[in-house]
Amino acid sequence: DPAALEVVEITEGGFFKQGNAKSSFASNIDAAGGRIIVGVSRSDNEGSTGEAELITVTFRAKAPHPKAELRVLAVTAVAPSGAVANVTIPGPLIVSIGK
Repeated sequence: DPAALEVVEITEGGFFKQGNAKSSFASNIDAAGGRIIVGVSRSDNEGSTGEAELITVTFRAKAPHPKAELRVLAVTAVAPSGAVANVTIPGPLIVSIGK
């Protein structure tokens, strides 16, 4: 909800940097639409496994809101072979912003 939350910063996590690999990161904030678009890739053919942060999003609370919803709308993951990998999109995160 862009009336309740403002995206301050989007930074790349360490997931694609495993093993000192080079990665590419780009982000776009659509403040009016309340959306962010992020692209992250790894430049070698090894791929990444395990668990680590993919991105970190920092928000600023703009106004009290009992149930501000954060959702991942779409994910396209591509394996080193070029095949599209199966990804489970998490459910919405509900944030309560008090006074």
